[in-house]
Amino acid sequence: MPKRTNDFQKLIANIYEQLSTPDELVVESALLKEPGSGVDREIDILLQKEIFGAIIRIAIECRGRNHKDDIQWIDSLIGKYRDLPVDKIIAVSKSGFSKAAVEKAEINRIDTLTLEEALETNWPNEFKRLGIAKVIRHDRPYRVQVITDETVENSINTSTSLYTGQGQQIGTIQEVAKIIYEQNKDTITKEISKHFLSFFKTLDDFNKHQVLVSVPVNPPHPTFIADGSRRLLVKQVILEMLCSYSYEPANVSHYLLGNRQVTQATIRDEQSEGEFIIRTIQEAKNPNQANVRVEKVDVKAKISS
Repeated sequence: MPKRTNDFQKLIANIYEQLSTPDELVVESALLKEPGSGVDREIDILLQKEIFGAIIRIAIECRGRNHKDDIQWIDSLIGKYRDLPVDKIIAVSKSGFSKAAVEKAEINRIDTLTLEEALETNWPNEFKRLGIAKVIRHDRPYRVQVITDETVENSINTSTSLYTGQGQQIGTIQEVAKIIYEQNKDTITKEISKHFLSFFKTLDDFNKHQVLVSVPVNPPHPTFIADGSRRLLVKQVILEMLCSYSYEPANVSHYLLGNRQVTQATIRDEQSEGEFIIRTIQEAKNPNQANVRVEKVDVKAKISS
């Protein structure tokens, strides 16, 4: 990617990527050849779509300065795109535009957008203020069942041992249950995810509900359990886990870009020792839905910058 790419440009590109459809192409720092000269001209973000066999191109230029962009930037865009094969130009400024810049842009059919922090004073009524939190799952064993080929007559407990066909001890039921749990964490996660949104619709639901998940495992090799003087074949071990949740609200930033609301937070995952940017986008035409994207932070790039 060319060196001109910056964090503000990446943010705007990410927003348009989330809003694009599968048949639309979003390219950051795209290059277009200028007819006649053949010179490559860099475009901050290029949106491209085929409609009835014709390629429609929209160019997006971004500026993340701390002061309002003036008419000189609009003039430079007019000159830059005079001969480039694009159908529409959108100028996005982090700090807004001067009045003269907006008027000049309108005359030359350039759309101007500002990414502004969404405050209580300018919060649009149609949007809900979203929150982002780090959700932590806590698993604890609830019960272990051992299914055998015959009825167990004597009592067994988690300290009861399992054996191979040659009489070698595999481990206690408790030890085997721990192994089953470690090997099936992903299975537990997938099972919960099937009904996650029906269980937990709000953050408060994490304090109210627990989920019981069963993990049935058939021993890969003949396994036995001692029942007095008898040796019973273990057909299945069923581990039941009780999963509860806690959450840590993240520091969230809200922005407005035209008729869209952007909510962003950074979450740290201690298990992977990584950071993730969570970004949601709502559109005014459908405010009750949000596009969500999770992006892993490049730690090396963060250190070098």
